[in-house]
Amino acid sequence: MKTTAFINGKVYLSNEQFAQAFLLKKDNFLKVGSNKEILSQKPSNIINLEGKVVIPGFIDSHVHFFYSAKYMHYLNISSAKSFADIANLIKQYQSKHNIKQNSVLIGYGLSELNLKESKLPTREDLDHMLEKVALFLWRNDYHSGVYNTKALKRLKAFKKNIIDPGSIIELDEQGWPTGFVREMITWRVDSLMSNSHIKREANYLKDYVKYANSLGLTGIYTCDLRNSTWEQSLEQIQLLKDELSLEVYHQLWLTEPKWLEDFINKKETITLPDNHKLGAIKVFADGTVYSKTAAFDEELAQKFQQKALKPYTENSDFDKYVARINKLGLAITTHAIGNYAIASLIKKYQKVSKTNKARNAIIHASYLDDNLLTQLSQSNIPVAFEMCSINYKFSDQLHESFLPFQSALKKQVHVGMSTDHLVFPLNPLNNIYAALNHPNKEQRVTIYDAIDAYTKGSAYFMNAEKIMGQIQKDYLANFILYEEDIFNLNNFEQLKTIKPFQTWFRGKVVWSKKKEDK
Repeated sequence: MKTTAFINGKVYLSNEQFAQAFLLKKDNFLKVGSNKEILSQKPSNIINLEGKVVIPGFIDSHVHFFYSAKYMHYLNISSAKSFADIANLIKQYQSKHNIKQNSVLIGYGLSELNLKESKLPTREDLDHMLEKVALFLWRNDYHSGVYNTKALKRLKAFKKNIIDPGSIIELDEQGWPTGFVREMITWRVDSLMSNSHIKREANYLKDYVKYANSLGLTGIYTCDLRNSTWEQSLEQIQLLKDELSLEVYHQLWLTEPKWLEDFINKKETITLPDNHKLGAIKVFADGTVYSKTAAFDEELAQKFQQKALKPYTENSDFDKYVARINKLGLAITTHAIGNYAIASLIKKYQKVSKTNKARNAIIHASYLDDNLLTQLSQSNIPVAFEMCSINYKFSDQLHESFLPFQSALKKQVHVGMSTDHLVFPLNPLNNIYAALNHPNKEQRVTIYDAIDAYTKGSAYFMNAEKIMGQIQKDYLANFILYEEDIFNLNNFEQLKTIKPFQTWFRGKVVWSKKKEDK
């Protein structure tokens, strides 16, 4: 079989180690070493890198990729400065797309901080903007938002004094829903979508993969298969088969027992392309700081001016739930932001396994003190840090325990990196820039540390560290070429504008700067 040699490069391996050249055979790296060592293998083809930097392809360890692809075609209201602006944007969008009464108009980017009214609209405000079609506007944290009355009625949630387990539905003085909702009920918005709308969305994913490749991404641990729509979303992805040039590992969002059981009953009949894997079930230990639903201890709860909430996973049977999922060959990835939620979760994971062979993990893990870091290290529990959240309003009130990257590495905690996209931009270099410029200087890391976390660290997080995340023999040939030496920049601000020269997936070029520039 033909082989291809890449010579005269600055090839980053990991842990600040470099090579000069490497050899590919089909999908994999066959050998890594010096020019002489690689050329002695008598390769079929030779590519002269001319000094370019090569690093492993980036892997985002927690992202909502398919949802992000779809949402690029939904209504972005982040530019709105008033309710009137929102109304105009909705009118323009509806005029262009003509959303039918059997579907739903979804908007995103809602923030009361941007509006002159300094508050969120109610369902009645939204009814004035769009009455006969279901409407939902996501707040920036994607854990809360506002429905109009039509949407609430279709969800069977327009009831006096309604209680919906797992959801927080704000009620007015008479006990009727105001439209503002948090947590589980927000995620049911997709059930309002028409079948014709669903079919259109499969093609959105193909274009978004190319965008991801242009940023150097070759792997994602994505959370898109949700509750009532898990199967239809999977079918949309399966339609594209080999057209998705990413390693796609799935975290299934099955927070409603009915749909978890539905998936378990059908799991053995599911067939996936070679680059897809069902990796984990995602659960929630708490909400967000932004929506005041993160589970902090008393000290941090007081700092963030919220109640000290009990973690959702505090339920005495949660460890049994984890054990059951692990026996199915799946991990548990848990959303946990507050320190109380993380502490509770570690105890539950430890009860199931001291060594964590199933690779149960924690998404976000935003507030970690020294004791929690020690427990994570000793229990072999990986975390996915969103360093890019430092640059946004969600972290206005920083605390010394916020995303302690350097301390985590010193404690030998396994750290992957993620964006939670669409919450934060998908570009990995934004995340790396934030890691190098942590506002707490003691928690800043080197560019080597950040790239290791974004490659082999993320691969470890998704239990794939033996096949991807590094440039070494037998690993999947997923890598990026840069014209700039990203390891020797005059100023880290340059990271904001640098783009890959090429991105390779399984031994093939899937994005090229030259091609795009033509």
